[in-house]
Amino acid sequence: KSENFIKCRSNITSLVDCNNWVAEFGKINHLKWNSRSSTPNGKKITC
Repeated sequence: KSENFIKCRSNITSLVDCNNWVAEFGKINHLKWNSRSSTPNGKKITC
């Protein structure tokens, strides 16, 4: 288990679905997520 990696399961099938899921999950849990298309420092969100 990596400290910088969180694995979530969902029925995401596209990048649009991923963006919608992140927005909804963040709103429900009062979280702010910053996402971008680049991968600075080798970190990324994989949907």
